[in-house]
This record gives sequence, structure tokens and C-alpha cells, in this order.
Amino acid sequence: MNNKIIFVLLSVFLMSCSSYHNISSEYNITPSDKVSVLPLINNSEYPMSGLKAKSIIESELYLKKINIVNFEVIEENEGFSEKDIKQILTDLKNKDISYAFYGYVNEWRYKAGIDSEPAVSITLNLYDLKNDRVVWTASSSKTSLSYSSTGVVAQKLINSMLSKIIIKGK
Repeated sequence: MNNKIIFVLLSVFLMSCSSYHNISSEYNITPSDKVSVLPLINNSEYPMSGLKAKSIIESELYLKKINIVNFEVIEENEGFSEKDIKQILTDLKNKDISYAFYGYVNEWRYKAGIDSEPAVSITLNLYDLKNDRVVWTASSSKTSLSYSSTGVVAQKLINSMLSKIIIKGK
């Protein structure tokens, strides 16, 4: 009887911290490639999560020594659409930028209940502006224990997602 209780408690603990990753294979970027990061479209109910995800993505890319080019195309709000993203990609292509990251925040919240576990779900694409196509994609979700914040969960999730982006020649 004691072993069954321990097994159930251990199972509940392990399931409370879950994640799912669906990531393309590795993709190489050269140090000379210019890369921009668009704010992610926020499909969650949590305000400004697309901009928060953008800043985490940029930070992770800077740590990889990727040549990030900032731009002032989008206002500091999340009132943009798929059509706006397509226009921004066209504008970036005309500015001699090689790649652009864009995507979606699908979930950024604390689950309801006693534990209020943080939950984050992000889809991220790397768009090759020279060839007009998506060359890498990742879709991941992660929850954690209640003492973690959504920011910590998002940072770990994005770090894991971007682990397949490699600087060629490094």
C-alpha cells in the first residue's frame, strides 16, 4: 500500500512539470547574416506577451552572437495582424536583411487552481527573406511548478527552441 501512494505522488509531481517540443532540424546561419525579430502575434489572453517573447528571443540570439538588426516598424502594442507581418517581411527584404523570426504566443498564463502553474506555448518561424520561404520552425509548450514565473518558463522554452539554430563557422 505504501509503494502505491509513493508511486501516485511521484507521478503527480513528474506530470506537473511537462513540456512538448516539435522543432525542425538544425539550421545554420553565418555570422554575416543580418537577422530581425518581429514581435510575436499574441493569441493568449495575457497582454504584451508577444513583445515579452520577442525580447527573450533577441536576448538568446545575442548570446549566440547572431547579428540582430532592430527596426522601428511596429508600435509598442500588439494590434498587428498576419497581413502586417507579411508587409513587414517585404519591408525587411528591401533593407538587405537575410532572415526574420516571427511567430505566435499561443499561451502565456497561470493555470487556474490551487497551484497556479505557469504555462507557455510558442510557435516560432525563421523566414529566409532572400528566398521567400520558411526555413526553420518550432512549436513548443511548457508548464512548471507553481513557484516559477511565466517569464522563467518562457526563457527555458525559447532557449530550448533556439538550440537548433547554429552559427556556421563558429
